[in-house]
Amino acid sequence: MIETNWSPEFQHLILAAALRGDLLRQIPLDPELFRPRDKGPKPPEQRVAELAVKFYEKYKTKPTLAEFDQLLAEARFGPERVPEIADVMAAVRAAPVPEDLTSILDTVRDQIEKRRIEKALFESAPELDKPDGAERAREILAKAIAPGGNGSSAGSRTWRSGCSAPSITSRSASWWSSPRSWGARLPFGRSGKTTGRWCRTCGAR
Repeated sequence: MIETNWSPEFQHLILAAALRGDLLRQIPLDPELFRPRDKGPKPPEQRVAELAVKFYEKYKTKPTLAEFDQLLAEARFGPERVPEIADVMAAVRAAPVPEDLTSILDTVRDQIEKRRIEKALFESAPELDKPDGAERAREILAKAIAPGGNGSSAGSRTWRSGCSAPSITSRSASWWSSPRSWGARLPFGRSGKTTGRWCRTCGAR
């Protein structure tokens, strides 16, 4: 599984943009982005993200902080989880949410796209063992690497000024020719511009 390599501070900023900003209306936030590679307990950031996303999917609006506090109280995480959830929420409340969420949105979209491509790789591999499975494998991969994926426009964008990364279309074409080298050619931190303690584009420290 591809890891985001996001610092705790950047994860809290994403959650703050979801609960106090407009992030949930603009992108389909995946709580799995907050999960580390190991199979241990869910981190508190992922649990907070799950509640926020579930509320938004049900009511089509973000919860107020008072409503979210009530959701946390009703979630019954267990006494061992309550302190760490409280620490995360304190950081989320304190995080300075910028008016322009472009860099945050681009970072999250990039990770969503990578996860989508990774999932397609796993789904397409078994098809290659079937008679005439190559065509089905190509369909799965082509759908995943198309701008936005699944025919949507949510993930389609070009990188903003200050970043040297190519557009989503040219990058997808690059990945198609060499899947293993795609991540190596576009590592975290390609942008030289930073905001605070994390990269403006990739979110890595």
